[in-house]
Amino acid sequence: MTIDRTEHSMTSDRTVEFAHRQNREYPTQWRVSWLPDRPLTDDQAWAAMELAELLADPDIRYDAVAMACAIRCAGRLGLIVEQAMLALNGRRAMHG
Repeated sequence: MTIDRTEHSMTSDRTVEFAHRQNREYPTQWRVSWLPDRPLTDDQAWAAMELAELLADPDIRYDAVAMACAIRCAGRLGLIVEQAMLALNGRRAMHG
């Protein structure tokens, strides 16, 4: 699992999801591809990317440590894991 980070973006080698920093007017806000209408802090954007990576593994339900990490990441976003799964699955269905 690797999240590549620059000053303006976050990408992953495990998922097509990404994050980008808002424009100069809002330099501390991030947008994440699977939560496009929600401005996020740096910490939340990282949590969203980590969560997208974790949930990209269909066998996560068999890994208690990974699931605990997913629950923690979702909590940092004010979500439960099931909400994140629905959002990510919806994007996958739209983008094939």
